[in-house]
Parts: sequence; structure tokens; C-alpha cells
Amino acid sequence: SCNAGYGSNSCQTAGACTASTVSSKDGGDGTFYCINGGTVGGTAGAGYCTCTSCNAGYEGDSCETPSTCVASADSGKDGSDGAFYCINGGTVGGTTADCRCTSCNAGYGGDSCHIENPCDASAAPANGAVGSCVGIIELASRANCQPTCNAGYQLSGPSSCLLGTLTAATCSKILCAAGQRVKNHACVSCPAGTTNTDGGDDASGVDTTCDDVICGSDEYVSGNTCTACPAGTTNANGDSASGGATSCDKTLCAKDEHVVSYECVACDGNSNLAGDDASGVNTVCDGELCASNQRVESKSCVACAPGTTNDAGNDALGANTACDVTYCAENQHVKANECASCPSGTTNDAGDDASGANTTCSSTACDVNEYVYENVCTACAGGSTNPDGGDDTSGDDTTCACAANERVVSNACVACAASENNAAKNIVPGPDTMCNVVPSPPPPPLHPPPPLSPPPPLSPKEIFPPPPPLVAQPPPPSSVAGLVANAEAEVSRDALLAGIGDETTKAKAKLLADAAIAGVNVTKLSMVLTAETKDAACAQAFSKMQLDAGLGACDVDVAVTRRRRLTAPSNTAYDVTVLVSPVTVDAATLATALGNLAAESVTATSTETDPTEELRLIPGIDAASVESFALDAADAAKSTSAATVAETTWVPPSPPPPSPPSPPPPPSPKSLIFSYDYESAATRQNYHAGYLFASLALSFSFAAEFRVA
Repeated sequence: SCNAGYGSNSCQTAGACTASTVSSKDGGDGTFYCINGGTVGGTAGAGYCTCTSCNAGYEGDSCETPSTCVASADSGKDGSDGAFYCINGGTVGGTTADCRCTSCNAGYGGDSCHIENPCDASAAPANGAVGSCVGIIELASRANCQPTCNAGYQLSGPSSCLLGTLTAATCSKILCAAGQRVKNHACVSCPAGTTNTDGGDDASGVDTTCDDVICGSDEYVSGNTCTACPAGTTNANGDSASGGATSCDKTLCAKDEHVVSYECVACDGNSNLAGDDASGVNTVCDGELCASNQRVESKSCVACAPGTTNDAGNDALGANTACDVTYCAENQHVKANECASCPSGTTNDAGDDASGANTTCSSTACDVNEYVYENVCTACAGGSTNPDGGDDTSGDDTTCACAANERVVSNACVACAASENNAAKNIVPGPDTMCNVVPSPPPPPLHPPPPLSPPPPLSPKEIFPPPPPLVAQPPPPSSVAGLVANAEAEVSRDALLAGIGDETTKAKAKLLADAAIAGVNVTKLSMVLTAETKDAACAQAFSKMQLDAGLGACDVDVAVTRRRRLTAPSNTAYDVTVLVSPVTVDAATLATALGNLAAESVTATSTETDPTEELRLIPGIDAASVESFALDAADAAKSTSAATVAETTWVPPSPPPPSPPSPPPPPSPKSLIFSYDYESAATRQNYHAGYLFASLALSFSFAAEFRVA
């Protein structure tokens, strides 16, 4: 009974190894376990049995060692037998049952190079946001997501991934095309009658505006478009297509001209009345047709009455004709048989007959707690009141007022402190005011004096001694002459102003006239401001200067040539000119106003100009009245200058010495000294006040007599 696996007489011969299914059999007893298939060979004894023909992919004595993986072209090879298929290129590595591919083709990964690589799409584009790509750090290949762009930018498309390469979306500025402008970071068409020829406005920036289309000569505006004038009509250049419709003027032929193909042609041998309309049919030189604003009366052409009109062409050889009455529009009235605009603060219904007598406009009365500002009823502000109401909007500006024991602070009523008081009627709007401190009553005496019998009464002469005789002190002659010249200039000024109907023009003319009388130049401040209306531009100018509008005069014109400004499209650029006079605005106030404009980033130019020359430039002003006033103003200015020199050098004659004082009254008891001293002080105060009043009255009387003389 040899050991298993051995035989022969001495059990010395090892038998051939046989296969075993027991994994622990190592061949020591002649049985051997091959781990991964194979055929057992060798002889008994530990370490002598071996496996051959192992399963594919394994090797070693017991078929226990996985073989190095090898590449296979068979797509079904998964490495279980040591052969492995890489789907998208790559190099096979690893061992049997653990094969994998490395160095896959670009854009692929995974053990078999079978996975398309993802992309990181979580970053926002410049000038945009991540949108639907938020948090996506592994965007699948062949997938996409959608970022967003900031206002004024446009997206190139979605962000997409292909084999690990991200094609990121970009945000680019939106540039507006010609004929567009920027509004709320979007390109919109220019309003009718405006254009933006160059285009290219950046929608990512601020709003822009379009330029007005200005019509050329012989063009008019129709439907916000510049249109050629019809034949036989003309128009000056400068109509803005952004405004309302305009029209061309008919060409009226002169005397001895007639119409041929919409043109005025000289008559050939015959005469013709003036007024043939070149925009109409051809006419002939027959000498029988009345001109415009003429009518037929007794076979003759006579002028229409003031306030009436008539078309040309009435036949003077026919029946009598009549002219048509002109009826004024709303808020117009009749002045010298013409329709004139109502003054500021007044209104009138349409229909006044211009051929009749002058008519007037009606003023508006403000309600309670309203005041007049620039001819408009305005609510009282800051706690102020106007209890009576009824302020007339056609007159000067009015004010509201604070109640008693209130003061004005920044145009608001503020209560006085408990120890202060103030009278009512501090005006609002107006300058800041102060309350009055109420003095505390004197303390009572510590030891009141014993009652005494009253002293004997004083006589009136002792209480009120007569003042010294008054002596008239004549003013220097130059001063009186200056007063006379000033008065004459003011009369001439008032006559000039009486001929001006428009209140705004009248206020400007008065400012210039007062400066001329004073002999000083006025300062002209020029600036460009953007506003909705001309009135708003003027109000803005005074507001930015922090100057009361009543201290200056304002002229406004639409700025004709300007670049597009980055402003709201409803606003217009205006050339604003403010006139101020040293008579009402001193140099320090003017310097402060210029500083306030600079602080508001408004560029203003300041020039001095002759007020009389400015008066001559006012449209419609009577030239003869201006020249008459100019002479009087020059005399007044010259006299004022001479008076100033005289008053600085003139020494008045000495007054006569005062009369000796009256003897003092008899002394009173000591306990009553305080009372009588107080009364004496009051008496002296009344005495000096009366003396001063009398002296002033006498001086004015003397000046008046000197002027009359």
C-alpha cells in the first residue's frame, strides 16, 4: 500500500499525475487541480504535476496566471479570453478578464474607447449669463444648452459639445441700422420725420436720438415727409419734417404780369393787375381783374376793409363784390383789426370779428390757497396760505404767506420757537425770514419803595421842548438835474412799453430800458439746454442758475444744427439766451449764477452788450419810439454820472446854531428818578424822530421846487 501516487516494489516510482476537481490538490499524491482548464501532466510529487493547454488567456503550472491582453479585431472580444476589442482606436492593456484600452482616439474615453467625452459648459459668455447651462460641467457630447445675453447684445446660438470640444455661444453688441435709434437697449425705427443716416448706434449703451429731417428750398412737409412744392408755389428751406404739416406760398404775379405754365410772364403790350396766382390756370393780360384783398365797387377795385380779406380775380367790370370777415381763433382777440394772441394768463373763445372793434381776453382768477406764478395758478406750498384767493393770472406774480408766529425757511412755513414771535404775511415763495426774540420781563424790585405823593405836573413845553428851526438844505444842482432827466427817460420808456402787446416782450424791453437809463450794459448768457418746450427751457435755465426768473429776460430758439444727443426722444435742444442787468443783479449774484451753471455741467458764454442796441433788435418794436427813448436814456445816464461826481464833492452850507436849551425841570424825589428818566428818554426819542421827519420832508420839497424851476 504505497502512498497515493507511488508504486513499485519499494514504492519508489511516482505515478503519472491525474486531474482532480479539488482545488487543494497540488500533485503530492499524484492528483492535480488545474485552475483555468488545461490537461494535467507530469508525475506525482509536489511541484511535479503541471497543467498544459490552459483555457485561452491563462498560463502557469496550474493555469492560474491571467495572460497579458492582446488586441482583437473581433468586436465581440471582451477580454475574458485575453483578447480585447477597442472600439475607437487606442492601445490594449491589462490582463485576461481585466483588459482596457488606453490612448483612445481624440474625444473618446472609457475601457473600450466607447464613451464620447463631455464638455464643461458652466461658464457664462462675456456680456451674458449662463442661462440653461447653469451648473452643467459635463455637457454630453452632441448635446447643447442655451446661455443668455445682456440687454443690447445678441446671442450667436446655443453652446454645443462634440467629442469633448465645447463650441461656446458668444454675445455680440447689437448695432442699429441706418434709420434706427436705441431705446431701452433695443433698436427701434426713427420717429416720422427724423433720420439716423449713419446707423451703427450701440444698443448696449444709452438711448440715442435721431436727427430732424430739414426740408430744402421749395419743399414742404406732408405726412412727415419733405415734398416738392406744387408748380407755381415756393417755400424757404428749414421746415422740420418731424413737426406738423407745412405749406408752400402761392406765387402772386406783379403788376403787368400774367400766368403761363405756372410762371409769371411779362404782359406783351397789354396791362394787368397784380395778384395773378401762378399755382392756378393760365391767365391773360386784360387789365380788368382785382388783386388779392380787393373788391369791386362801382366798376372799380377798392381795398377790403381792415379785418376782411378777398381772393384775387374779382372782375372789375362785373357786379359789386364783398370781402370776407376774418374770425379770430380760440385764445385770440381783435387788436387794430387783426387777430392777436391773448396775453399770458388770459383766454378768449373763438369767433371775434376782426373787422369790428378791439376785443379783450378774460383773465383767470385763482382759487383759495393758490398764487400766480408765470401767469399760471399754482398751489401754495410749504404750509403757506392765500385765504382770499382770486389772484389774477394776467397780472404780476403773486405769493402765499405764512401765519403769525411762523417764519420762512426754504419756501416753507416753520413755527417760531416758544420764546419767539413773528408777524403774519411772510411771503412764500420768498427769502428766508427770522422770528423775533421776545424779551423776558424785568424782575420785580427786591425792596419796593414806599408810596410817595406825585410830583407837580410838567408843562407841555417842559415835556416837549420845541425843536430848533428847520433850515432847508438844497441838494447839489447836478443831483436835481439827474432826477429830472431820469423822470423824462422813464416817461419815454413807459410810452415805448405801451406799444408792446406781448407781456414777455414787454418785460424784456423794460429790463433793457432800465439798464439804458442807468447807463450800464446788460450781460447776455448763452447756453444750449434740452427740454420739452421753450417755456420749460427758460424755466430750466433760471432753475440751474438758482436765479429768480423775474430778475432776467429769456429768449429761446430751436437749435438748428446739432449732433444726435443721448436724450429722451420727446426733448428738443434749444439755444437759450438770458439777459440780466446790473440794475437788478449785482456782480456777486451773477458770478454765483455762473458757478451754479458750471456745477450743473452747463456750458454758458457771457458777453456784455448795449441795452439800446438790444432794444432795436426786438421784432415789431416801434423804431421811432426806440430812437426817442435812446436820446432821453442817454441824457439820463449822463446826468446820473454827473450827479454821482457832484454828490461826492459837494459840501452843503452849515445850518444855523440851535437855540439854547430850556432850563431843566425842578428835581423830583429820588424814588421817582427812574420813571422820569425813562419818560425823558422817550421824549428825546420822539423829539429826534420828529426833527428827522421834518428835515426829510423839507429837503424833498426843496428838490421838487428846484425841478419845477
